[in-house]
Amino acid sequence: MFRRKALDKLQSPESLDELLILVKPRAVFVLATLGVVFLVCLGWSIWAQIPTTVQGFGILLKPRSIKAIQSPGSGAVTDVLVYVGEFVEAGQPLIRVEQPELTRNLQQQISDYQAQKEFHTKILQLAKRRRDLEVELANQNLKDNEQSIISLEVLKQKYVVQMNEQKKQLKSIDALVEEGITSNSQRLNMRVGLTDSEQRMLRIEQELATLLNQKKQFRMQLQKAEQDYEIEVYSNGQTLEQMASSIRLNKERMWRQSVVRSRYQGKILEIAVSVGQVIGGASRVAILHIEPQKPFYRIELADDVGGGAYQLIYQGHETAEIPFDAKAPDILARLLELPPLRTQRESIRLEPGDTPRQFNLFLDFEEVTEADEDTGEGESLKIRDSGLQTSTGEPTFGIVSELGDMVPHEDLKHLGFLSIADGKKVKLGMDVRISPSNIERQRFGSMIGKVIDVSVFPVTSEGLINMIGNKEVVEALLQQGGTILVEASLEMSKENPERFQWTSKGPDQEITAGTTTTCRITVEQRRPITFAIPLLRKWILGEAHRVKPKTSTPP
Repeated sequence: MFRRKALDKLQSPESLDELLILVKPRAVFVLATLGVVFLVCLGWSIWAQIPTTVQGFGILLKPRSIKAIQSPGSGAVTDVLVYVGEFVEAGQPLIRVEQPELTRNLQQQISDYQAQKEFHTKILQLAKRRRDLEVELANQNLKDNEQSIISLEVLKQKYVVQMNEQKKQLKSIDALVEEGITSNSQRLNMRVGLTDSEQRMLRIEQELATLLNQKKQFRMQLQKAEQDYEIEVYSNGQTLEQMASSIRLNKERMWRQSVVRSRYQGKILEIAVSVGQVIGGASRVAILHIEPQKPFYRIELADDVGGGAYQLIYQGHETAEIPFDAKAPDILARLLELPPLRTQRESIRLEPGDTPRQFNLFLDFEEVTEADEDTGEGESLKIRDSGLQTSTGEPTFGIVSELGDMVPHEDLKHLGFLSIADGKKVKLGMDVRISPSNIERQRFGSMIGKVIDVSVFPVTSEGLINMIGNKEVVEALLQQGGTILVEASLEMSKENPERFQWTSKGPDQEITAGTTTTCRITVEQRRPITFAIPLLRKWILGEAHRVKPKTSTPP
């Protein structure tokens, strides 16, 4: 039944001391390797961190250096005086705006002022003539009155002498009557004469009192004539001054609204208007990337000024009158007479401007601004221009403008734009990896930053234009769907504080404002095992096969 060779092998004891092999060594090695791999994977899944990122796009900027220039008035644009990319100085005109209604009103006001001025001259002539007549009559009455007073004073003095003589005679007669030398009738006659003199004296004194009262009335008439004339001059002068103030105000308004000027120096990033376009008040006409500049005052008189004088007011202190054609040294001398500026002689410069009636005042010291008692606002340099006029006698104006802006030092920042869903995951302090569009990320790496601000609401195109300064760039950014603004600061290299920190060596070229970017923000760090737990729960507990109870709809 069995082969002979097999039976002989079983009966032979020569292999009884050999080990029986059930598993091969190769299989044990494979099993051990799988165990080690499992333990490594388990440890990695527990202790390792996997970053969760959201992606967006953005731009590198210095936000506070972007300024929008607005139109102070409405009208049609007649001329654009600058172009995109041009560098403009503080106070330089940017566009011209037509002001037909304001021009008509100003012409009508000037015409009314001239008519009122002629009427004022004629009224004053008549008032002066009436005053002269009244003064002449009052002076004549005073002269006659004084002559009458003098005559009565002489007559009074005569009666005083006569009465004194009569009293002496009466006293003598009284003595003679007592001695019986003369009769009593003579004494009675003398007393009658004295009484008559006293009555005449009383009448003279009454007439003198009347004349003195008349003298007071004549003097009052004289004063009234002068006062009536002064009131007439003042009343008509006030009317003219009110009209002149209105003309000066409208001329200044025309100066401001007909030409839009830049308050800052910098580079034009965008011109938002074109010739023929009708703009409203406070409309954005241009956007500048401004350069730091020490603020200064520009003193400017109207082009049509031809006479008169003005005063400068600094912190409530007024200068002496300055002629309209005064030069810079004369104006500076007047300013240095003011108490706040008297001790700052070496720190004040006044330089001629671009026109003969334009001057730039530089104060190279820390100004101490005093609060205005009425408004509570700080005072600066002002002008009182009520004495300025044209060569034909029309009122005109002067103006003081504060130009320039000392932009504080600001580091380059990254403005990132994310979708609402991704943007709401971002928190302050999260890490940002920024890749400029002109740099190869695979070769040079990414810039490193930290989130410092996240917008609560989606941003608008208008807000972004004011922040970025370029309408086309804003449209390109918004077309990609980003509406949540994330602002991030850029970390500087520890080895070279003048260079930005990169994840790799970084490029040699300079990274400047206006560079568009893509960005990745790490919003979460998760352990790998947390991804597997939901799957295990479904497999082991069968949550995926649980049937949710149906909710019955109300009848």
